[in-house]
Amino acid sequence: MNFAKDPIVRVYVQDWARDTFRFTEDGSPIHVLDYYVQLETAKGHRFIRRARFAGGTADRHDGDREAAQRLCDSIHTQIAWRHTIDLQHWHEVDPVYGSEAYEALDATGYFRERDRYDDEFQAAGW
Repeated sequence: MNFAKDPIVRVYVQDWARDTFRFTEDGSPIHVLDYYVQLETAKGHRFIRRARFAGGTADRHDGDREAAQRLCDSIHTQIAWRHTIDLQHWHEVDPVYGSEAYEALDATGYFRERDRYDDEFQAAGW
């Protein structure tokens, strides 16, 4: 990725709820919030840092968001100094909806194929 041609425009802490496959006494699923540092480029590419900060349960929000924010601040400093990052520590995820990167990926049929796969997976009862 050439950040000179597609500069980093946003770095922030993102949370994701995930299923623990455990249940409360009344049978409700237990979800946990995890925190990641995510960045976006001017063309809409998005990357998440390969470090995950374990969170608390989704109803208590007592996870380690502060540690993720410290990493985010450090990355802001690195980008301000170098204007780039080392991508070996990052994983590219879906681009920003409607962005140039999204349109380019959509033109390859990626999202249509993924939706078809998801539909087949759901039809199989998974």
